[in-house]
Order: sequence, then C-alpha cells, then structure tokens
Amino acid sequence: MPLIAASDFESLPDEPVARWLQLRDLIESRLDNRCDMSNGGYETSDLLEYVVVLSAAANELEIGDLEEIPPGAIRDNFDVFRASVAALATRLSLRSSRPNTAQSVALARPTRKKILLEIEGLREKISLSELSASEKAKAKANLEKLQILIISPRTDIARVGCLLVAIGAFAVGSTSLLADLPSAIGTISALIGADKVEEENEQALIEDTSRRLQIQDLREIPDDELPF
Repeated sequence: MPLIAASDFESLPDEPVARWLQLRDLIESRLDNRCDMSNGGYETSDLLEYVVVLSAAANELEIGDLEEIPPGAIRDNFDVFRASVAALATRLSLRSSRPNTAQSVALARPTRKKILLEIEGLREKISLSELSASEKAKAKANLEKLQILIISPRTDIARVGCLLVAIGAFAVGSTSLLADLPSAIGTISALIGADKVEEENEQALIEDTSRRLQIQDLREIPDDELPF
C-alpha cells in the first residue's frame, strides 16, 4: 500500500506552501507509523516513495529544492534527504503568514497524544465494523484529514468540527461496535476546547501583565520627562 493516495490530495489546502507542508506532515506520519524496528525499520519502498513524492511535489509547486540522492543508495542517503526536507519545511514555515489564532489552537503535546490515540481507536472500530468497504474508506479518509489537522502547528478548530460531524454520522443506525464513536468524538472536542480555553487565558494574562508593566514604567518617569 502506498504512503499517499490520489484522494489524499483533495484535503490539502490550495496555497502551494501550505499544500506542500501538509503533504510532508502526512507522509512523515505514515512513514513513521509503518516503521517496524523489530523487522529492520523502514521498508525500502516506503523510503523511495517518501523521496520521490516530496521531491516531485516541491518541484511542481516551485517552493524550493531538495537534496538529490541516487535511488540505488536510498538507505545510505535517506537521513541526508530527510534533513533537507526538514530544512525546507522550516524555511517555508518561517515565511508563512501568521495563522488565524482566534479560530485555531496550538495543541499541547500531551493533548495531541491523547487525541491521536482516540483517532487510532476510531480507526480500529471502523475497520471491524459492519460498514461497507466504500463507507470504511470514506470514514478512514476523514480520520486521515483529522490526523493532519491535529499534528499541525496550529489546529483549525472549525475544520476539526466539520470532520468530527462527518465521522459521527457513520454511527447513525449502526451496531454497538460504532456506538462508542460519539463518546470518542466528544472526548476529542473536549480536549481541543480545553486547550483553547487555556491558550486564551494565558494570552489574556500576558496582555494584562504587559499593560500593568507599561503603566508602572510611566509612573517611574519624572513629570517633566513625560511625552505629553
């Protein structure tokens, strides 16, 4: 099974830089999920696909150059190539415009881990359910999109909400195996909501402290030196 499917590109953003960055996040996640350290680590075919897909995407989108390595020596040179991918991702991320912080949240590492575990649980339940093959494919595609959002530097809350609604719809009229979907979806929503509240409280505290410090600074300036 390939690391990337044609349907995966449908969920990527249109803007070239954001498109490549999310593609990279998706492929990185899938590559690491397939790594079996007890059986030699990465498959050579997966490493080769990682290299050619990200190189082709960077070239097509005209967003930067990646280290070129010979396919015949993929294992010997993969670490160098992956480092060049990380470097390009860093440069592009630093250049990108600031996200809409009001509608997104930077999830804490423990929160991200809990949500990813919930997603894995949902994926397993869907795989074992009585859903048709096409329904399972649609549900898993939505879980992949959700996973991309969760591992992003800032998670788009509205897009997560839409995906959770779509995933929850598969539980309607289903057997007890999928009856846990609403509970898992509620847990994910609650985790994201709690981090957003914490982020807003922290930002409010920072802004309040900054204002009080500015007032204190003005009080310490002699009257004859005030700029008004």
